[in-house]
Amino acid sequence: MDDGTWGYVGSKVDLRCRFINSSPPVKVSQVTWQKLVNGTKQNVAIANPSLGVSVAPSYRDRVTFKNAAVKRRTPTLEDTTITFSSLRLSDDATYICEYATFPAGNRENTVNLTVYVRPTTQMSLSTPTLVAGSSSLKTPVATCISANGKPPVYMHILWETRVPGEVSTQEYRNPDGTFTVQSDYILTPSKETHKETLACVSTYNEEVFTDSVTLDIQYEPDVSVDGFDGNWYLNREDVQLSCQADANPAVSLYQWRLINGSMPSNVEVRDSILTFKGPVTYDLQGIYVCDATNSIGTRSASVEVSILGTFTSLLYFSIHLQVCYSSGNLSKTTLLIVFLASLCLWLTDLLFGSAFLVEAIVVQAAIFSEKATCTVTAAPSSRQTAAEHSGAFSSYNKETSQMGLVVTLHFHHSGIDETPLAYNDSTHIVLHNPLYPHIEIYNTKAFHAFWYYLSFLPETQAALCV
Repeated sequence: MDDGTWGYVGSKVDLRCRFINSSPPVKVSQVTWQKLVNGTKQNVAIANPSLGVSVAPSYRDRVTFKNAAVKRRTPTLEDTTITFSSLRLSDDATYICEYATFPAGNRENTVNLTVYVRPTTQMSLSTPTLVAGSSSLKTPVATCISANGKPPVYMHILWETRVPGEVSTQEYRNPDGTFTVQSDYILTPSKETHKETLACVSTYNEEVFTDSVTLDIQYEPDVSVDGFDGNWYLNREDVQLSCQADANPAVSLYQWRLINGSMPSNVEVRDSILTFKGPVTYDLQGIYVCDATNSIGTRSASVEVSILGTFTSLLYFSIHLQVCYSSGNLSKTTLLIVFLASLCLWLTDLLFGSAFLVEAIVVQAAIFSEKATCTVTAAPSSRQTAAEHSGAFSSYNKETSQMGLVVTLHFHHSGIDETPLAYNDSTHIVLHNPLYPHIEIYNTKAFHAFWYYLSFLPETQAALCV
């Protein structure tokens, strides 16, 4: 006989029993299979050479002698293996195979039948509705159950997910002798965990069962306002604001409002869209707020709208130089104008680089005059440049519609000689500009070169007016 054998519920299994006769042989008068229950023996099946084969009523449809020779009119009882079909959990027990012989008496042996039960895997959300809260309180969000299995040593549950969390596992013994393993996945419900997948991997005796759920986390709207690109300039058409809300459940109500004011008359509100009809005016400036509401709560977002002056507004530089010289003529004045224009270009590049495009340079200087004026007309090179100066543009254009920058060069020198005119530490530039209230640049080498060249002009002694 085997020491033990096993099978799954519902399967078929053999309990082997063989008798090896002695020499001289003995007579087998009967073979009895019994089940040992709480120390008592219960008959399962009997094979008798004279009476034939009989099976206990509770086993009649499921237990047979495997060897056909046992059922013959003249049976052979050396191999009395029995077969269990449709194995039941209650069949799990110790079985005795007993041979009654003459004259040797009774001989018996035992075999242990272990019945395994494949568990069923069930997975579900712990509660139908999970709501993200402001606190970091952790709660079970999903439960995986490996139910009614046996033996428990083969029953294991693992979790596969991208969401960090904790696992709590418990084991229960059922009244019928099977076991149930329950594993809970615990985390803090949040907007970030919405629609994440939790997979339960249940293993049993090297068999793997997998099930999964998708988290359904409800949360307040996460709101933002789109549409303002920082480039809303006067007379621009077709501008609007859009309220974007990520929410679960979906937003049921959008409301727009203007901080410290009422909505402009040309505004059209359609749910999440705020449309401004007609050309842009300064009346549209302000802080617009969108309130988005769902069944969980209300959240808001805002945007500050500022209006730029007309994009083609020009920026004017006026550079005033006062130059005194003992004698001069038209050619000298012309040279002065050329160098003054070059100086204006250099100063424009120094202040703004490629942010503004020079459109015109005008230098005015009368013959034998002690004063020359250079004016540079420039425009923003892009709408982004205009947007970067939106505050100054909008405030200044309301009054003048033009930007004014006056650059006055002040030079102080104590003497005149035949050497090239040099600058000292008191040489500086003062900029008067509504964009930049006050800027000073000291000891600029370009001016040194400028005066250096003027000092070598024929019949000209450059000097500063004092």
